[in-house]
Amino acid sequence: MVAACWLWVGVAFGQKKAEPVTTNLVDTLVVGSDTVLIRETVIIKRDTVRLTQGIPQDTSYWQRSFNGNITLNQATFSNWIGGGVNSVSVGGIINTRALYQRARWSWDSNADLQLGFVRQTGFFQKASDQILLNSVAGFHIAPKLDLFASGTFTTYFAPGYEYKRLASGQPRVRIANFLSPAQLSTAFGLAYKPGDWLAIRFSPLATRFTFLADQSVRYRANADSLFVQDPTATVYGVAPGRSIRREWSAMQLQVALNAAVSRVFTFSAKYLLFANYGSLAGADHRIDLLVAANVTKYLGVTINVTALYDRDYSPFWQLQQTAGIGLTYTKSTFRKTKKDK
Repeated sequence: MVAACWLWVGVAFGQKKAEPVTTNLVDTLVVGSDTVLIRETVIIKRDTVRLTQGIPQDTSYWQRSFNGNITLNQATFSNWIGGGVNSVSVGGIINTRALYQRARWSWDSNADLQLGFVRQTGFFQKASDQILLNSVAGFHIAPKLDLFASGTFTTYFAPGYEYKRLASGQPRVRIANFLSPAQLSTAFGLAYKPGDWLAIRFSPLATRFTFLADQSVRYRANADSLFVQDPTATVYGVAPGRSIRREWSAMQLQVALNAAVSRVFTFSAKYLLFANYGSLAGADHRIDLLVAANVTKYLGVTINVTALYDRDYSPFWQLQQTAGIGLTYTKSTFRKTKKDK
């Protein structure tokens, strides 16, 4: 009777009453009238909070990796009968990746950076140079399938020169520079992702912009196939007097593979195909390979290979390969998958 009267008074005056909880009271602690602790569950005014004991939960949606390598080489000769050229070389490679995953959304970004110089016979020459940035946003629609939108940007850090095929009296001809050329491509399509380690993306809707910020890189090959500076030449597909070329209608295929073979050995490979619908037979191809192995914690080996076929750059396949042993630093927060274990 007393309990019924108290309940009626509480309802009449608008007091909130905790909803009854039906549970086994074994190992149950009741504190006050509003808080009930039941094993690993806390109920506070009808709000439930799960407590995890022993194993801390990972609340981060980000996974990141970084691999950097610096190599140094030096050689000096003085009255050496065997001959030789004094030289100093320095080079660096950075490969980094960041992956964000939450619910059905994902955002995968990576950067491949290279720069190296060698000094011989009194002047510096560029040994390696690359800026490659790629970012992909995805929305999960089915097992192993995503809708995606991506952007890819490529250019160089420093000026590049031709030293060999030159006319008489020309020590060098500038043929490239920062943002000269540079390419930005965007794509929208469907991606197949069996795991974080592999992604195959096909886009029937792709665009590409080629930039030429430095007009002094315009050159041509004369009748003797020698390089000469020519401000009226079309280079990298950019017409004279213009600084940008636009390709609005194209298709694109991307393949990205990232594998941690072991704790000390990593491998990444990327393939990019870009085909303008107006000239499908003249598709452009780019292949990037990176192998990194740690000899010790701070000493490692890196091998990088880039192959490029773009008729606006050259009628032949272009190849850049660098390898070095030097100081290295590797760090990764990527969680192991079944394939990695």
